[in-house]
Amino acid sequence: MSLNINFKDKYNNIVSSVVTTVITKTTTNPLERIKILQQTGMHFNIQYYNTIKCTIQTIGREEYIYGFFKGNLTNILRIIPAQILRFELNGVYNNIFVKSKEKPTYLNYLTSGVAMGVTQNIITYPIDVVRSLRTLDNNSMRNNSILNCISHIYKSNGIGGYYKGLSISVSIGSMYIGTQFSLYNYLKDNYTQNTFVAGSISGFIAQTLWYYGDTLKRNMHVNMVESKYKNIFDCIKKIGIKNLYSGYRINVIKSIIETPLQFYIYENIREIMEKNDYNYCFSI
Repeated sequence: MSLNINFKDKYNNIVSSVVTTVITKTTTNPLERIKILQQTGMHFNIQYYNTIKCTIQTIGREEYIYGFFKGNLTNILRIIPAQILRFELNGVYNNIFVKSKEKPTYLNYLTSGVAMGVTQNIITYPIDVVRSLRTLDNNSMRNNSILNCISHIYKSNGIGGYYKGLSISVSIGSMYIGTQFSLYNYLKDNYTQNTFVAGSISGFIAQTLWYYGDTLKRNMHVNMVESKYKNIFDCIKKIGIKNLYSGYRINVIKSIIETPLQFYIYENIREIMEKNDYNYCFSI
């Protein structure tokens, strides 16, 4: 009996998502590390991450080339299930909110994207918390291996520590993911078939609108290393509105590179796999 009819599409989706994740996240990890250090530097009163140039020089001087890829493994472990869920759920929710409509509007695409973002965020959030601590430098948190980060979170906040800032991620973070995917789908369906154009535009708009949520989330994570904020509102008050966009410029560069790259790689790998017969992978 053969199960390839039921599972071939799932298999193609998983393989495409994993390959896409490893390539895109490893490529852009140096930019992501710079961004997170700039976002959390204010929490530890570290001044040498105030500019992109100083951040690059500090990482290179203190941690060498390895420092630019610190946290990459954790990020991949986080993003692989997230990416698989994103593309899989994007299809599921598109069938519910978009394809079921005779003439879908942008609101239909946005509803689908936000629903996907909320679902994915809830499932993968604990790994994201570990990743924030893992990305810190030795001046902020020493010996921050993956296992030590997991242990520190539990010892300082119990099980609830793995969900610090979840409300921000579910609301603002899901809006970011939802905006990105909905704009991408809407642009591809109505204006351009160019993956890089649609991806760049959707990535830039989404991260510009919702970037502050990522900064808040990161600072709530590192608050478990050095407690300064009583709650989210106290965090906003002490950080200041201006600093909510710390690391924004480097994130614009990262987003312009990463968003179209992930869609381009994913869609091309799917196309290659669908043109070939992989039935033997599923035959029993």
